[in-house]
Amino acid sequence: AVYEGDPLDCPCIAHMKEGPCGGEFVVAYKCFLDSKEEEKGSDCIESFRAMQLCFQSNPEYYDQFLKDSDDDDEEEEELTREEKYKKLSDEDKKEADRVWHENNYKAPPDAYKAP
Repeated sequence: AVYEGDPLDCPCIAHMKEGPCGGEFVVAYKCFLDSKEEEKGSDCIESFRAMQLCFQSNPEYYDQFLKDSDDDDEEEEELTREEKYKKLSDEDKKEADRVWHENNYKAPPDAYKAP
């Protein structure tokens, strides 16, 4: 379901607003929402930087938002394609096979031309 009320009242951001950096978050988020720049939010860099610095000063609350995606690679070994495939359900395996086949076994454009 899509939340259609005031974006600042969305329950999806309540955790961010209630934390120790709630004020910084609201300023940055509101700036982004109100941005008229072609690259939305590009005029809010200072607000987002202040929010980021506050988050970094309060890792006990915001650590889950600060984790870099590269950290996951260090904590968890990278699965090979075969290992990922083995973990799929039968239905997902069929779909993966179909997509792989479509992407890897296309006949050349002239394959069906009469000689």
